[in-house]
Amino acid sequence: MQAFKSKKISLLSLTSLIEKGSQKPRLEYVNSKPEHCLTFSYTSGTTGQPKAVMLSHRNVCSCCTVLLTNEELQLKPSDVYMSYLPLPHIFERMAVYNVLYAGAVVWYFSSYSAFLQVIN
Repeated sequence: MQAFKSKKISLLSLTSLIEKGSQKPRLEYVNSKPEHCLTFSYTSGTTGQPKAVMLSHRNVCSCCTVLLTNEELQLKPSDVYMSYLPLPHIFERMAVYNVLYAGAVVWYFSSYSAFLQVIN
């Protein structure tokens, strides 16, 4: 326990954690700027060493704007999007962000047999 305390790490019992989780969350808003980091995308290293790439709010907003302004890609809350690319893939990440923004559903592809069960 002392090792945790010295690093300012708090341990909670499962009961305490459940109790905290049931309380109304306290939301804290941060004024982000376009150049602030929103997320990281991790590369596989196919052309060199694997690395993390910072994506700023500006990066993500510009990609999402392209998808949101394309009339053929307009999403509705009743739509279901089948996600099959790895989430580190930037196109998949932007597609999922737009689906969630539209209030639609993301279905994560896990296997072809599971897919057949869903569509039949």
